[in-house]
Amino acid sequence: MGTTLFVCTGNLCRSPMAEAIARSMAPAGSYASAGTWAGQGNPATREAVAAAAEAGGNLAGHRSQPLTRDLLAAADRVYVMTRSHGRAVEDLLPAAAGRTELLDPGGAEIADPYGLPIEHYRVCRDQIVAALEARITQGR
Repeated sequence: MGTTLFVCTGNLCRSPMAEAIARSMAPAGSYASAGTWAGQGNPATREAVAAAAEAGGNLAGHRSQPLTRDLLAAADRVYVMTRSHGRAVEDLLPAAAGRTELLDPGGAEIADPYGLPIEHYRVCRDQIVAALEARITQGR
């Protein structure tokens, strides 16, 4: 199984939570995360760290990174949180479009909890967990 890349906007909340939780659910996999508008080297938000930990994910060492062509080229699967993230992937590397889809296999977008109370992070986290469980049971 190759690398799975999770993509959100700032690489501070959603995609790091997805990466950390995926790693805890299926530790044999290879995971990474990035943001379409991310800075380099910022830690995940305190709320993301706490919400991920409640689901078994560890974000202690996370540092944000911007989405690059190299990351996309190295990924076998790219899971995005919103359709706009999917468009950003396709704009950056059109060849990645066929390997890119919403994390939620049902097609729901996962809203950004950045700057909101932890309850919003927990809702986001629960959507991520449900999507990952569905992906893992589907073998995708």
